[in-house]
Amino acid sequence: MGEVKVVRRTILIGVKSNFTAFHYWNNAPYEVAFLRHPHRHVFNVTLRMSVPPSADRRFEFFIVKKALHKYLDLWRDKTVPLSCEMFASMICGWALKKYDLNECSVTVQEDNENFATYSERLERASNG
Repeated sequence: MGEVKVVRRTILIGVKSNFTAFHYWNNAPYEVAFLRHPHRHVFNVTLRMSVPPSADRRFEFFIVKKALHKYLDLWRDKTVPLSCEMFASMICGWALKKYDLNECSVTVQEDNENFATYSERLERASNG
């Protein structure tokens, strides 16, 4: 049996929040035509952020969760033409910029049933 070596260590931290909103899909197929009209959901959000293994609590859960909850106010109690996939992509983009991350993923779930997960990993150019 050959030698095994660790090639990458990752720590993911995660926080959860939620918001209530109405959304709709203008181009919904006939079978689900009701989705063309605004309908209410509780959207449950899970944000996972990659942090360096050597970091001593680079991000504090309570602070990140508070910031996420505030960001979700963009859509709270509003009617928007956005899907779970779109919400997840926008939340991930916000987190990447706000926390200068290399990697994150976001899951947005409707009413604890259906969900979408969006992940993004950045490769930064080296200065040398």
